[in-house]
Amino acid sequence: MPLLRVVIRRATTSIEIVQLFFDADFKSEFGSGATSTLLVDELARADARGVKVRILLDKIILSFGVSSTDTLIAAFRARGANVVRDFPIWEPGRLHSKAMVVDGKTAYVMGATLQQEMFDTKDHPVEDLSLHRGGKEPLHTESAKISGPAVADIEKFFAEFWNHADTKYFGGHDQIPTPVAPPASGSHTVQVVRTIPPAIGVGPPTGEIEILEAYQRAFANAHRFIYVEHQYLLFRPILEAIRVAMDRNPSLQVIAVLNENPDQDEFMYREWQARAISQVLGPPGPQLGLFSLWTVSPAAAGKTAIRRIYVEGKLAVVDDTWMTLGTANLDGLSMAAFETADNLAPPALLLPFQGMLDTKRHAELNVVVFDGISGAARSGIVREARCEAWSEHLALPPTQCAATPDGTWLSLWNSTAQANVTNLKRPSPTLKGYVLPWVPGGLLEAASQLNALGIPLSNLDVRQDRD
Repeated sequence: MPLLRVVIRRATTSIEIVQLFFDADFKSEFGSGATSTLLVDELARADARGVKVRILLDKIILSFGVSSTDTLIAAFRARGANVVRDFPIWEPGRLHSKAMVVDGKTAYVMGATLQQEMFDTKDHPVEDLSLHRGGKEPLHTESAKISGPAVADIEKFFAEFWNHADTKYFGGHDQIPTPVAPPASGSHTVQVVRTIPPAIGVGPPTGEIEILEAYQRAFANAHRFIYVEHQYLLFRPILEAIRVAMDRNPSLQVIAVLNENPDQDEFMYREWQARAISQVLGPPGPQLGLFSLWTVSPAAAGKTAIRRIYVEGKLAVVDDTWMTLGTANLDGLSMAAFETADNLAPPALLLPFQGMLDTKRHAELNVVVFDGISGAARSGIVREARCEAWSEHLALPPTQCAATPDGTWLSLWNSTAQANVTNLKRPSPTLKGYVLPWVPGGLLEAASQLNALGIPLSNLDVRQDRD
């Protein structure tokens, strides 16, 4: 978190932020010894010293005359800064992108919204008041820092939406010129891919589904393994691409880190994901491992507190040669379309809106990294990123992760998850890392999911999470 504050204070010409949510009371730093500086204050001071600050937000109409962006806009105006534009795409489609471009030279694709509850540490404490999560569960996600020519593509995404919103809703007095690509600054090959809804005045009339296409190409060329850690995994074309890759190559191993309880209750994502995985991928086996993340800490009366870690991430790695991360989930709204026919919500609720829903999608932004394929030089950055995630989840030294022999990745995950099941059955329950087997069937309660794994609750203080 101090990174945001430092980056903003070092900016000299411009700061451009696109976000789904940005709370006015979001602090620019938290944790031990943190200050109480609000991010609004940091950005307003940057604006006052001559840095051109622009903030583009998804806009939701909450009620007549009231929108989700009103409080933040008022907070900036109270500080003398008129820096916010908002962009209504109309639900369920959203401006779901989360990124920041500084001075046209450096970009950050963020894994979380600018809300206190969305930030955590790698320790994932069950409860930590210093994080100001407001009682929300621990959370895992990832972000990327980009420099070089790809920054211009991220800034172009921002500029297209900003210019359209500025013209349509704010008089068109603050247009952004075509971004100029900064010079190359390293040896990595990066591509920026997008999802754009159709007919919103940005991008082609039919929209764009570049992120879906990137995933499908990568999975079609997978030879050794596919690794995904995702908030949702339920879009049938994605699941079918994984299934085809598994059938084509029986030695391919697929490892997925998922939520037991994804949000979006109004669209029954929990049941939808469990059913779609079961029908397309089938149960875990020699090629497929499904896992979830949990954390523990000492509790009262000699018990161990245990809680699920919410997976907010949107990361995928193929063969240590291809990687993507960004803002797009593996659901229809982030990929291409809502998929009304595949949803489990009562037909009476969705069918009247089927025509509208099946054309809805989010605006998304991902980066793709090529490492030793498609003409890109081999740098090892994809393996380094994967091993950073695996080292956290499995409590594995990065050197051991990097040295894991081909074909043993899934057995490593399975053995760690099963050892944790055993560890939680002991009088003093513990976890190595955070991984447990993912429980199929869409069970709601954390206690039910632990029971399904045969874990007794007598020595555990089970904390429920997202309501």
